[in-house]
Amino acid sequence: MPRHAPPRNVRPVGVHPARVRPDRLRPAFAVVLAMTLLGALLVPTSAQAATALASRDYTGDGRTDVLTVSPSGQLGVYAGTASTGVARSTLVGNGWTGYTPVRPGDFNGDGVADLLAVAPQGQLYFYAGRGGTFAGRVQIGHGWQDMTNVFSPGDFSGDGIADVLATAPGGELYLYPGNDAGRLTARTQIGHGWQVYTDVFDGGDLNGDGRADLLARDGDGRLFAYYGTGAGRMRSRVQVGNGWVPYTQVSSVGDLTGDGQTDVFAIHASTGQAYVYPGTGRGSFTARVALGTGWRAPAKDARYAYERGRLFSSLNTLRASRGLAALTRSDELDARAQAWADHMAQTRVLVHSPNFRTEMTAAGWAYKSELIVRNTGGRSMTTDAILTYMHNWWVASPDHYPWMVSPNYTHVGHGYTMGSGGPYAVTVLGGR
Repeated sequence: MPRHAPPRNVRPVGVHPARVRPDRLRPAFAVVLAMTLLGALLVPTSAQAATALASRDYTGDGRTDVLTVSPSGQLGVYAGTASTGVARSTLVGNGWTGYTPVRPGDFNGDGVADLLAVAPQGQLYFYAGRGGTFAGRVQIGHGWQDMTNVFSPGDFSGDGIADVLATAPGGELYLYPGNDAGRLTARTQIGHGWQVYTDVFDGGDLNGDGRADLLARDGDGRLFAYYGTGAGRMRSRVQVGNGWVPYTQVSSVGDLTGDGQTDVFAIHASTGQAYVYPGTGRGSFTARVALGTGWRAPAKDARYAYERGRLFSSLNTLRASRGLAALTRSDELDARAQAWADHMAQTRVLVHSPNFRTEMTAAGWAYKSELIVRNTGGRSMTTDAILTYMHNWWVASPDHYPWMVSPNYTHVGHGYTMGSGGPYAVTVLGGR
């Protein structure tokens, strides 16, 4: 059984505040949410009953929200409703494939819920919340690829600042205190023997004492609570459930039912049915509530629909003139292209996505190309003139034209944004 041994021979690792590189929003979660979006993922949301807990109100309306990731890596925000449930999702990012999420609540002290993510290569990235969307990523650590069950219960150390916890393959449990400025400080080992669990995650405030707690599930389907002391330590475990083997995901979702208590979310592996187990605030749960299997995919981004449609038709007209098959419009590639166009407009830098090929390969695309263009004089031109300029620029480019007329590509996505530095356009080509 895991014990809370005092730190011994602990070496701080994985925290490099000086290493900063902004990038666009892109990651994905490792736990499967099997609803109509097979492979979609749920991010635990706010526990509003105690200020020490991680607030995960992403839209800023005071209600618990839910994040999902589709099989194609699209990140959507489902806004919580006044009753148990969520409203239609809004697409806020794409390319979240191969990343492990961490939901710390307000990590940088600005009052808005943020995100952290561990990349496959072990980098730790911070994404500042923007009340429904997220800013570009900033690298705040490395060496996290070997850590398991990386999560945040909010303020676990008792200093009022969100922290991160993680288990190592050897079963050690580490606390990484936050510094209220979007960074982590040196880790401290606060337990060992945690390899006996299949899942370890934040539990919100399960017993109603205002302190952040932990939950752990073992291979026999037993669910245990570790009640926090408010000073970076836990009391001995207490079994709070059993029979959890059939579930593919078990996680805290904060107060989804609106009664001020922390609830638990679970997906049944064989049926795909989603359930919420409402918390009582006394370390137990009431009868589960079925949420259904009909979760919708993140809504398509409807911005600049005309401009993106024109780029699509111009490209297929060009291919038809060369005797090539028309490309199929892809929601996944559309989202990727639009996210990168938005990023370039925000940063006013025309640059290819640095991880484009890696992420496209991970998503199953054997052939992949990214076309980018900016028209600095576009604000004085009509929309049609801007789009004609952009298309013709790609055609005249010896680097881009061969991709436009390659028979290897079958799908395409387009992005367009009018930024302060002029309009930006992105075309993403993919082939299996």
